Amino acid sequence: MRVQQAVYLNVSEVAAELDISSDGVYKLIKRGKLPAVRRSERGTRVPRVALDAYKRRLQHGEIAVPIVPETRSEGEDLRAGFVRETGLHPREWTRLWKADELQDSAENMRLTLRALSLLVAERDKTAA
Repeated sequence: MRVQQAVYLNVSEVAAELDISSDGVYKLIKRGKLPAVRRSERGTRVPRVALDAYKRRLQHGEIAVPIVPETRSEGEDLRAGFVRETGLHPREWTRLWKADELQDSAENMRLTLRALSLLVAERDKTAA
């Protein structure tokens, strides 16, 4: 049986997992290295998938977040938004979903549908 993990973590939970201070987490968020959602003045949340992606980048020495050029098509903007939100390319997200490595939640299903839509649009664009 798989242990259920929270879909979103608060700053203190992220700090504990990364073994850094809460201020350090806020700096990572401010610098764009760790995507977060600000629900209120005191309610910043980090998606679990974004934290896991950040930890993988740390493990592999890929600390820098790729810079996305400003001249992008609408599809590229949507894909970049997905990567910002999840920390993963839609193809990688889909791979995790197929391997049953994502928590069963409404949020993850929404993100899976979004990833699949982005991949279909990408495939259709290259086929045209």
